[in-house]
Amino acid sequence: MDQRRPLLRLIHGNGEFARLFVAHSISRAGDAFNTVALVVLVFHLTGSGLGVAGTVAFEVVPILLLGPVVGLIVDRYPRRSLMVGADLARGVLALLLALVGDSVGLAYAVALGLSLFTRVFNPAANATIPDLVQRHELVDANAALWTVAVVAQIVLAPLAGTLIAAHGTAFAIAVNAVSYLLSAAVLLGLEAGQSPAATHRGHRRRTIPRPARPPGDRASASRALGWRN
Repeated sequence: MDQRRPLLRLIHGNGEFARLFVAHSISRAGDAFNTVALVVLVFHLTGSGLGVAGTVAFEVVPILLLGPVVGLIVDRYPRRSLMVGADLARGVLALLLALVGDSVGLAYAVALGLSLFTRVFNPAANATIPDLVQRHELVDANAALWTVAVVAQIVLAPLAGTLIAAHGTAFAIAVNAVSYLLSAAVLLGLEAGQSPAATHRGHRRRTIPRPARPPGDRASASRALGWRN
């Protein structure tokens, strides 16, 4: 019996999950850099806490708008395509802000766009996990992705602050852009998630064989319920 820690066992023994885990980790690292860099950039441009509050507001809007419908999006479209598309879109937005970082309006628009595509990426990644691991590994797999998100915020947020102090916000935002593009490149090799989640669930239901009904089973059930001919 394999006694290794569940995460190590999943990564070393499951190449498909390892690919999703690495891409998700890179993407979450980009999120951590983005959180700090956007706040610092907007504060530099506006010089006010109200300006920073505007950034937070634009990041919250997609959560409110997409919350009720993001599940439908993941059900209707291939999950790998959603993740790759979200990463590419975020990479382009972050790169644009890194190159033209002197506009508050652009910073708000990028905050909105990054948050919107993150709301698509994360549910698509979570919906792909059941394709990659066994049923008894689902808890460990989900816990692994959640742990990465928490560790990224704790460890990389201070690192982002250090990079900003040394090289400026444009550099940190460019690192953010590269992280999203790397994540997309890793996900292109993922074989799972090439169909909508609803289609995959339906396929799994159709392929589960039903047990044969023993002879006389219907009659026995009728008698047990007290039915009479």
